[in-house]
Amino acid sequence: MGFARAEATPAGATDDRAGDDAGTLPLPSEVTRALCGLGFEAIAFRLVSPLGAAKGRRCAWRVEDRHGRVAKARLFEDEAAARKVCDLREGLERSFAAVVGREGRVLVEEWVEGRPVAAFEAVGSILVVAMLVCPAAALRLLTDRYAVQVLGGAALGAG
Repeated sequence: MGFARAEATPAGATDDRAGDDAGTLPLPSEVTRALCGLGFEAIAFRLVSPLGAAKGRRCAWRVEDRHGRVAKARLFEDEAAARKVCDLREGLERSFAAVVGREGRVLVEEWVEGRPVAAFEAVGSILVVAMLVCPAAALRLLTDRYAVQVLGGAALGAG
């Protein structure tokens, strides 16, 4: 498993995707040790998921190293939570960010840029179209009578 490559950022450019909380929390020594244990020398990092009530005591950072590799370092509230997420992530298909390693409460994953997430919006559109087309297509296969197709489609749409 590998790391993603960092994209070149023009001098003076800012990245405000993480909102106002970006970079306000330093990279803890526990995360730094875990990254070093995986051969990853962090030279730049940005907080992408700050502490919050909904997430408990979890944080995530986008971390770059001197070789241009990018990873996501996640710090969990305890080792059991990190192990549980690691086990879950390792069982997922390859289209998800792969787990690079885990050490204690720290889980390191490959970094996936935000652009691929836009594809999930297209999936939503496809599902809406399927919801409109499938009932009518099913009724067309069940009967040749137009009145039954129209009334059945209306019943499925209302229900």
